[in-house]
Formats: sequence, C-alpha cells, structure tokens
Amino acid sequence: MAPALLPGDRLVVVSRPFGLPAWPEPGGVVAVRDPRDPSRVLVKRVGTVDRASGTVEVLGDAAERSSDSRLFGPVARSALVGRAVYRYGPRGRSGPSPWPGEYDRSDAQPQG
Repeated sequence: MAPALLPGDRLVVVSRPFGLPAWPEPGGVVAVRDPRDPSRVLVKRVGTVDRASGTVEVLGDAAERSSDSRLFGPVARSALVGRAVYRYGPRGRSGPSPWPGEYDRSDAQPQG
C-alpha cells in the first residue's frame, strides 16, 4: 500500500497559539521537528502517546523507507509543530484529514 502523503503534497498544519501542543491522537498526522536536525520538519503519523514520559512515537506510512521513531526513538511532545488538517495541493489531491494510510493502528490507545 502507498503512503497517504506523497512528495509535493502541500499541507495546512494547525498549532496551538501558546504553550505545548495538545496531545495528538494515535493515527493522526503531525508535523514534528526532526530530533537529529531541529531545522527540519517531518510529517508523520502518530503511533503511540506516552503521557507519563511526555513523548510521542511517530511513524511513516512506508516503514521500509521512513526515518521515524523506529530509527530515532520517541520524540518529546515539545517537538510537535502541529497537526496536519488539510491537503491543499496538488490539484486533484486536496481534502481534509484523516488520510488513510499503510500504517493503521486503530487499536492503539494513549498510554500513561
């Protein structure tokens, strides 16, 4: 199965105007600062949320080609930039989230 988002997709990302972002839901799509290079922003699907440790596991839809928590571990909640809510481009691929994808953890529950 192909990833839900492709190179060239343009997204609207919503963040909270102050303080830490809200806890994301497993399966949601978020923008997160790359823990290896904070100047880069990655778009990933939320795997699990661990409120006790303040971390979020982020996963790419294409596991075999993705740089995600399987490589660098869970990310701090403070690294979240926001939640992707709408794809506005390219033409013909626009529409609101949620986007079904290869990664489906509908049984995942927040921990902690």
